[in-house]
Amino acid sequence: EKLRAAKSYREKLEELFFAADKEGNGGLTMKQFEEALSQPIAKRFLSVMELYVSDLQPIFHLLDDGDGFVTIDEFCDGINDLKGHARALDVTMLRRETAKLHDDCKQIQNDVSLLTSSLQG
Repeated sequence: EKLRAAKSYREKLEELFFAADKEGNGGLTMKQFEEALSQPIAKRFLSVMELYVSDLQPIFHLLDDGDGFVTIDEFCDGINDLKGHARALDVTMLRRETAKLHDDCKQIQNDVSLLTSSLQG
């Protein structure tokens, strides 16, 4: 049942993508992305996936690999990753990992400062 639902979600996301990709080049610009996900049918579908979109620019940048376009795989996989209750868990985990990395970087910075001081004097 879950596999069938996941396939159905993917198919619906692909439909949204192809409808937005009016040029047929396989990539959505920020403008195309915003226009597509601002449509009432897209908003309804995303709400079924428990994804409520108020600001599309951050989502575009999360999905985009840096080339300024969101491909069908980036779109489908990214939207799927953002849906539902898993987001809260993912955000919490990322916050903890980010805090740990920040602490590690501070420690490295301190170690480099100590090493530099000992080499200089």
